[in-house]
Amino acid sequence: MINFLHPILNPKVICDKSALGGYEAKNLISKSYIEKANGFLAYTTFKPPIDLDFELICPVDIHYIIIKSTVGNHRSTGLEILAKCSESFVSIGKSFHDEDGVVFLSNGRYTKDKLPPSLPQNYHICFLRRVGNVSHNTKNIKIRIIRSGKFVPCLGSIEVWGQVARSCAEVTKNTVETLYNRHNTDSSSLLLPLIENEANEKCKDTASGNHDGIPEDFKDNLTYELMSVPMTLPSGKTIDQSTLDKHISSEKQFGRKPGDPFTGLKFTATSKPILNVALKCRIDMFLLKNSSVPEYFNKPRTVGRKQSASSDNCCDNYVKKIKLDDGDEITIDTFKLKLKQFKEVKTKCCVECESSEVLFVLPCKHIYCRKCLNGICVYLKCKCCSKSFSRSNVERLHL
Repeated sequence: MINFLHPILNPKVICDKSALGGYEAKNLISKSYIEKANGFLAYTTFKPPIDLDFELICPVDIHYIIIKSTVGNHRSTGLEILAKCSESFVSIGKSFHDEDGVVFLSNGRYTKDKLPPSLPQNYHICFLRRVGNVSHNTKNIKIRIIRSGKFVPCLGSIEVWGQVARSCAEVTKNTVETLYNRHNTDSSSLLLPLIENEANEKCKDTASGNHDGIPEDFKDNLTYELMSVPMTLPSGKTIDQSTLDKHISSEKQFGRKPGDPFTGLKFTATSKPILNVALKCRIDMFLLKNSSVPEYFNKPRTVGRKQSASSDNCCDNYVKKIKLDDGDEITIDTFKLKLKQFKEVKTKCCVECESSEVLFVLPCKHIYCRKCLNGICVYLKCKCCSKSFSRSNVERLHL
């Protein structure tokens, strides 16, 4: 069994619509693991139908086709398979689904009780239609995205499994099998070296003209600093999460909805920033390889962000929705404007029992004695201001 969209077999792909930067259709057949992980994501203004034409190395007898129909938070919920017969394409399969992907099976080879091995568990199963001898002798396959709902049309990955058609010469069959078997190795053992090599090559290519040695695509398009959490905007530009948070906060202060800082278009459920996982992987690899270089000691790095549930609940109490004259609604955080009454803290004595023996100070500057501190350590929350704290942040107060 051969995957005819494997890069070693030199397939070709053409899309009739433009794509977001870094999410072109060529990623689906790319030799680069990082590019292939990005998948295809159409430009946000385009709607279905969108056609992707694949040209295979030779005529193929299709056994099954595996399509991942999600990229990040976006998904395609309707797909159609077309195969070229003489001079025109004919439909041989169609699927409407809400799963992460779909598998098209040959009607004459498989049944619901007899499926190919190692299929994804959460994919929708459907069967190809018999239209003459098209699915058993086709060199051109078209994947048509016919529905995406509120999402941006996308495809995560495509695999076309089958055998060389019987109409091909024996020398063609032997050549294709030799090429495929030569590179049919365990990809899991090559995954880390591939990422590392691609990151190193990219760094060498892009860092040659930089005095700080940081590749250009690792830098924020607004602040021109190394990114920690790269977020790709609907405009195709990439900025750091901290820069995006500052921009959104600034917009809220003026009563405006969050939007793209480059185009001014407002964010929606289908047009919003998404985490660029492949770029973050390359940035982390770059920092890891240069961890011993003094110039990179102070460069930002992160493994994720965590926000306590208590702070979320506290902030939710101060979130208000205001309806504008044009009918739009904006959300304003009034936490900083809300005046809170705190219990007066006496210096050098416990705020609960006013004891002055063996005192401890919390990060919020409130003072507790040992007995009262043990009582609040069960919930790790200050009784005066309800702010959370950790045991490691409690300090002994020496009189």
